[in-house]
Amino acid sequence: MNLRDLKNLITFITIDFYNHDTQHTTPIEGMSTNVNFQISFTVRVDNTFLSYLETHPMKLELFTSVGQDEPIPLGSVHVSLDKLYINNSRNDTSAVISQPATFYYENLQIGVVDLKMRMRFPIFEYIKWNKEKANLGLASEEEKAEEEIDKFKRKRKLVIAIDKAIGCEPKSRVFVYYSLNKRVENIFE
Repeated sequence: MNLRDLKNLITFITIDFYNHDTQHTTPIEGMSTNVNFQISFTVRVDNTFLSYLETHPMKLELFTSVGQDEPIPLGSVHVSLDKLYINNSRNDTSAVISQPATFYYENLQIGVVDLKMRMRFPIFEYIKWNKEKANLGLASEEEKAEEEIDKFKRKRKLVIAIDKAIGCEPKSRVFVYYSLNKRVENIFE
């Protein structure tokens, strides 16, 4: 395969981030195009995640697909995430990190992707607290205990949907009555 062949291929990019499944862009025709792809990852901002931002990169891989054959990897790049940790120094806004990611195929530059990353909500307070805990030398056992307590504090929501009642008179006033954990609720139709 040579560089001229790449212009006629269908390509896509995969994104590997933190503990999430691999995501991918929509297929792109050719190499000079506007990808226009946005993805968000839901994360729990804790010591593990902040440590990940400081020390681990996000991996992007460029693939091509020819017909029904298996996708062929063309190149990969590791994108540093430490700027998301370092540059989030304000309590009211999240820093926007812009950086290019360059893909190479056999020592030839075949593409550049311009990335913009930001946390949806500011994480400055979490970073500040994380640094203070490190300076105080809080034991990791205490952090683990706090995380276990947090798991039980998180509220969950149970959604119950009642679609229809069968065998009732059309003009009758039907309602559903249920009791969950000694709490009585009524849904009137």
